[in-house]
Amino acid sequence: MTGIVVAALLYVGSEWWKSDAGRYARNVYSPPELQTSIGPNGRLFLSEKPARIASGNPRRPADAINFDNLILDHSHLMHFFMLRTPAMDSFWHLHPERSERDGFVVNLPAMPPGHYELFADVVLSSGFPVTMIGQIDIPALPEKPLTGDDSGTLGNPVSSSANNTVYSFPDGGRMIWERPAGTPKSNTPLMFHFRVEDGGNGSARGNHTVGRVRLRARASRGFGGDGSA
Repeated sequence: MTGIVVAALLYVGSEWWKSDAGRYARNVYSPPELQTSIGPNGRLFLSEKPARIASGNPRRPADAINFDNLILDHSHLMHFFMLRTPAMDSFWHLHPERSERDGFVVNLPAMPPGHYELFADVVLSSGFPVTMIGQIDIPALPEKPLTGDDSGTLGNPVSSSANNTVYSFPDGGRMIWERPAGTPKSNTPLMFHFRVEDGGNGSARGNHTVGRVRLRARASRGFGGDGSA
């Protein structure tokens, strides 16, 4: 009889714990997702994907992103980043403009087709910065040059089996990731340190530190099983 009572208590406790954990997870803040559509001429439309907002979530309906209520950040309402994966060899920093419908629009320059991870930075009128995330498959695009202060670069594909800690610039300079010992792990903060050298003589242009970055599981695909990047 005692065993049955103990088993029942354990079962009830387990079910309560799972229910409480699930309710907590639903109320944890998560980055808003982008809804995208692209025309045959390379015109990309961006909007926030509709999402169910749980009671008590920091992103209450009143806090949902209103594209009419943003403030400028470095002279732009949105900073938009595109990174081709898994090769990570095509990176673009663009500045979409408001569209006539609710959202933003940008004419994509000529870029290699493929699967791209998307990151859109905006600042709410309260001063709170928000990064929206998304993905899209880019087809072959017509030849269009970059405009304004948009920028982009093409690099060597990242190999999941190679220990890539050095990037070579066209002028012969190098940027070196001073990688710490050990294997990078997803969902763990990591401080990035870089050293930039001039071409030819190897003299340092300077040392640069990127703030602590939490490696998310979706981003960990750029690291091999040995932690190489």
